[in-house]
Amino acid sequence: ELMQIQKYESILEVACGAGFLAREFQEHYKYVGVDYSESIIDKHKKMFPDHEVYVAEANSLPFDDASFDNVFCFGLFQYLPNKKYADQVLSEIQRVAKKTVFLGDLKNEKTRTEHFVYSVDKLKNQGYEISSCLYDYKNSSSLVRFNAMRNIGDNNEAS
Repeated sequence: ELMQIQKYESILEVACGAGFLAREFQEHYKYVGVDYSESIIDKHKKMFPDHEVYVAEANSLPFDDASFDNVFCFGLFQYLPNKKYADQVLSEIQRVAKKTVFLGDLKNEKTRTEHFVYSVDKLKNQGYEISSCLYDYKNSSSLVRFNAMRNIGDNNEAS
């Protein structure tokens, strides 16, 4: 709903895993997923044989510019190795998006020492709107987990 995805629009899910969220796009959408894990992609293909899924790194997507109406990833950023890689991922998902980009379940602070945190301010400076994540259990004004969405529209420029 936030992305205002219309029937028959194309969707790319980066870090699609075995298809937990992909199952929501089984009908009326052109769904494509990528994940770095070949074994996870194999599992996804078995569970959802109609989905088009590929093994690919999030910072090097094998698609042309503006290939998908909507691009989203959920729960990925905390597992990225560093800011340089995260910037490359943002650049790539913005490059292949025509309409919207949605980043779900980002963390504003580490909940484990190995987690990566991408700055809320940096996302805002790139045109992302910030919203509460479903998993943000704190009842405070500071978000521990959040979502970020950017309308690409006619201005498909990776920042």
